[in-house]
Amino acid sequence: MTERLKKSWTLLPAAAILYFGIQHFLEKLPPASARSAVRGPVSENSDTLLLRFAREFRNHGDTAGQFAPMDNPFHGVRLPPAPGTSAAKPKPEPPQRKLVLKGTVGSEVATITGRTGISRIVRIGDDIDSATVISISANRVTLKDRAGKFELTADK
Repeated sequence: MTERLKKSWTLLPAAAILYFGIQHFLEKLPPASARSAVRGPVSENSDTLLLRFAREFRNHGDTAGQFAPMDNPFHGVRLPPAPGTSAAKPKPEPPQRKLVLKGTVGSEVATITGRTGISRIVRIGDDIDSATVISISANRVTLKDRAGKFELTADK
């Protein structure tokens, strides 16, 4: 028994603080009947996100791509694009590629220098500087990266 008491004596002050804290909270809390009178019926005064959305939808109907602004000034408002402007963003420029084809051996193997200046011998399916070799032909290699397909030709 003394071993058990030695191990759990630190829990007694925490339990007392918790007990008296709950008692103090319950003393300050108004009775349930007073709380429900202040709150009112749920359907009228509730400010849940779902009810706000339903209220806005009822007021504005089905407006595709448009939400009416709410009371919150920090709420993002999505409106349709202005007439005469395109909703699509322009396609970004492809990244500058610093790959140089040094030569090919038939249609199986090619030597390519990457942006670090190191030459690598590659085959179809190999990766070099985030680009993948798609095809190899005489003095020409087709690669593909995140911007699309591009070709390297050997300078003679």
